[in-house]
Amino acid sequence: MRDLVARADGGDRRAACRLGSLLAHCRLINPDLLTDDFLAALHKNEDDMAARGELSAANEAASMILNLTTLRRQCDGIPPSLSRRAPAYLRQSALAGEPEAVVRYLRGDAFVGLGATDSSDLLGPDFDQWRREAPALLQAQLAIGRPEAALLLLEAHSHHGTTLSFITPEDPLRDQAYLRLAQRLFEDFELPDYWMTDEPGPDLARDADLLAREWQERFFQDRRFRISKDLVGLGNALLPEGDSTWPAAESWRPACAEPEDDFP
Repeated sequence: MRDLVARADGGDRRAACRLGSLLAHCRLINPDLLTDDFLAALHKNEDDMAARGELSAANEAASMILNLTTLRRQCDGIPPSLSRRAPAYLRQSALAGEPEAVVRYLRGDAFVGLGATDSSDLLGPDFDQWRREAPALLQAQLAIGRPEAALLLLEAHSHHGTTLSFITPEDPLRDQAYLRLAQRLFEDFELPDYWMTDEPGPDLARDADLLAREWQERFFQDRRFRISKDLVGLGNALLPEGDSTWPAAESWRPACAEPEDDFP
């Protein structure tokens, strides 16, 4: 961690992306899940279920123990003063052009959102700065044909978006148009069952189709993409219902980690 801080503070955009991503992820972890008592309870549950022959449930408990142990190794003991710098590091890297940082910063990943015990994030200067910058930066990503921008804009114009939806004015036409753009762009696009959409009237549906077709031609030259392989920094975009948002220990890597990095 100290090495990442030194490199990021020295202007290394990849280190700033990796550090900001790591800090942002750790900020969202409930610290009660990383305590010795909670892990001991999980170990006891695993042993009890194994003794009863409930092997599938025991394996799930073992997987959670492994995940939490990994998270604790990476997140335990981070000073609050450093944790609060997650938005600044992601912004630094994003403005320097690091692709993964651009996505994570635009999505507002570094902010602890509504419903959290501590909502001070939404009242601080970093959030105000992000709120001023994010819409124009996101439109700039769309204008250069980044496919991630289409999904970010869909999230922004939805009932189930990320922090972006907090700052996006309601616009029925664009709400529908960004959904149709995603359907046109991605071969493997599928809305989760829980995703709420407003049923448009025929005039609105026609206008939204025309706008989506215009965007696909203008920004993407009618190209098609796959969410599963063509996106940067959006590996868990619009997860279908039933897929876990909990990262497996072997895949829990911060953004911008080098392929050869030993992590975790």
